[in-house]
Amino acid sequence: MGGHIDEDSEEYRISCKDIYSGIMHYDGKTVEDIYRWINTVMKLQKVVHFPSDMGGRIQDAVTENDILYCVYNEMDDLRWEMSDYDPSEVRGEIFEILKDILKPWVESGGREYSDYIKLKVAYEYDESDIDKQSEDTQKLFKECLDYCCDVLKDPRAIQSRGYCYYCGTNVYPNDWVKARDSFLEYYQMTGDASAANTLGYIYYYGRCNGGVPEYEQAFRYFSIGHAFSIYESTYKLGDMFAHGYGVVKDEDTANCLYWSVYKENLERFMKGDDCKFADAALRMGNVYRDGIGVQKDIETAYFYYLQADYAIRERIEYDCYGDTVVFNGIQKALEEARKEYTETGRTEEFKYPGWAKWTLIDHRRCRLTMKKFGDGALEINAMPLRRRDEDVAPKMLITIPKADYCELKDEVRINTANKSRYKIYKDGAEIKNEAFVKDSADIKNKADVMDNSEIENDTDMKNNSQIVFDSFEYDWSEGTTSFYLYDELVGEICTEYYTFTAPVKKKVEPSGDIYHFVSVLFEESGRCYDYLCDDKSVKVDDTVIVMGYDGEKIVKVEVVYDKYESELGLPVESYKKVIRKS
Repeated sequence: MGGHIDEDSEEYRISCKDIYSGIMHYDGKTVEDIYRWINTVMKLQKVVHFPSDMGGRIQDAVTENDILYCVYNEMDDLRWEMSDYDPSEVRGEIFEILKDILKPWVESGGREYSDYIKLKVAYEYDESDIDKQSEDTQKLFKECLDYCCDVLKDPRAIQSRGYCYYCGTNVYPNDWVKARDSFLEYYQMTGDASAANTLGYIYYYGRCNGGVPEYEQAFRYFSIGHAFSIYESTYKLGDMFAHGYGVVKDEDTANCLYWSVYKENLERFMKGDDCKFADAALRMGNVYRDGIGVQKDIETAYFYYLQADYAIRERIEYDCYGDTVVFNGIQKALEEARKEYTETGRTEEFKYPGWAKWTLIDHRRCRLTMKKFGDGALEINAMPLRRRDEDVAPKMLITIPKADYCELKDEVRINTANKSRYKIYKDGAEIKNEAFVKDSADIKNKADVMDNSEIENDTDMKNNSQIVFDSFEYDWSEGTTSFYLYDELVGEICTEYYTFTAPVKKKVEPSGDIYHFVSVLFEESGRCYDYLCDDKSVKVDDTVIVMGYDGEKIVKVEVVYDKYESELGLPVESYKKVIRKS
């Protein structure tokens, strides 16, 4: 390392032994000396004296390139960190991490690697992707993860192994007891409420108790999760209060818990976060279907089920754990609700301008662009506007039960009755209404990137077709909606009613292979689960053997049906199969 290496030379590559020799030589020297040496090493990387293929995940086995890549990254971080040190200072601990990485490898001739490397391997994979790796990589992962858990007692590694046992992988087959013990250990070490939430599920479904729920423990851990605003914990507490599982039945409390999760996740969903909105909307549907703290209302239940269905279809492509069960639960709820809710039609009529609430997300400004027709009817394009700290405004979740319609929209078109009128105000005075809207597309594009003061100072935006508002009031006796911006009246619309028309649903003919399913019941008061069934002789009330959470289970068949592949909603491989008749 002390000699000069020609930049054009490609005959020599830096080795771990070279770097380790340099560290031992400069150990104990001043910060300035060490910085100069590290800076030289960093420059060598640019002239290909480091292996060009180093980097990325460690796969199959730990190699010299893997060690060099870790060393290079640590040296780069150290170089920047040293800029804050006194150049004449001598810091004995400066090479501590680098020695930890290099010493076992160099002294064993590449047969042993350090705890640093083992932790890196343990952190690089998890339950979602380890089965996709080669057998050698899986073996290496297990070796490193077990060491980090059992010897190092590393919390993150313990959590990772817990999830592997929870979900089941090739190297860590599903084992609920080991999963529970891992999360208990991790929670005791860290107090991480996500572990409490996972433990709540394990106890709620009796995973370690032969399928018999342990509600007292479930309530304890879900309460911890709820205290830390973990949504799953909150709605599971709602489930427990709704049904009286381990607690005194309290439907009002269940209702409040469900609503709090729904409201928070709706806001996140409209901003593009897949979150837990599907689960929350499903429970709000159940609230109105079953009358949990409210009067039963099948239309409102169907409203929420449509939202749940739309949300889970948006989320399902990410293949989150448990989404298959959530999807199937939503489909069953929709099917049952459709039997009771029979109203149909594409157009929703509003006396009260409830549509305006679609746009008022987080009390933001919204823009209406009006176009008036010869019969006096208005066409209103309504759109929430982005704030300065946002790249885009949230979308509106438009839901019309009788049209079987639910969709996130940037903009919504509203129509009014004939003989409607509108007024625009500025500084308390009405702007004379002489012309109809200019090119609404031009105005729309301009308003998207303007704030209120810019809108007010722009000639196009001061025409009589635009209302920008942040609140509204409705006068029932006059049929007038008054719009306000910062408490100042900026516009009025007077109409007998408003309408929104859902788009025509495309008729899709079923396609693909036909699959045979059965819905089975694990326990009398539980939910049904769908399984593929190759044996078409199986009928309702038969018992079959399926693979449950705790191994093979004998279950009762409740429903038998066929579906085209296009009707499944989930990839066919997501469904488990019936093993055989019992």
